[in-house]
Amino acid sequence: MDGRGVLGLPLRIAIAFLIIALFAPSLVNAAESFRDDSDMAEMRNEADKAESLAEELWFAGKGSTGTVELHMQQGYSLTFGGTGADAWSYSIMKGDSVREKHFMETPDVRFLGEVFTATGSCVLTMECTSDEEGNYGIRTGYA
Repeated sequence: MDGRGVLGLPLRIAIAFLIIALFAPSLVNAAESFRDDSDMAEMRNEADKAESLAEELWFAGKGSTGTVELHMQQGYSLTFGGTGADAWSYSIMKGDSVREKHFMETPDVRFLGEVFTATGSCVLTMECTSDEEGNYGIRTGYA
């Protein structure tokens, strides 16, 4: 019996651990990227529900109201409206950074009032109305 097996096994184990150590950071990065992509896909679904209600109320006309239940991922939020061109948009936010911004183009729905931010699991109410300046649009708030 020779000693090659006794000497070769620790070397093989060391090489295996070296290979694992080299690939571990890229595997962790891939897992985090997959989680972010999954969270964004779920946030797009929630944003689509709110957008659909806003469009429906816009077509229904002044005085129409509706609610939508949203379940947002932890750390994410939806903001509606703003000043200037942002009044016709909503954004998917992660923390303080805008991940995606969508403009309501067809139909040309305007969100009235200050920027409204929805977080967590909530029920939003939307109303088609006009503001003090006569601007026609959707007012958003919590139900």
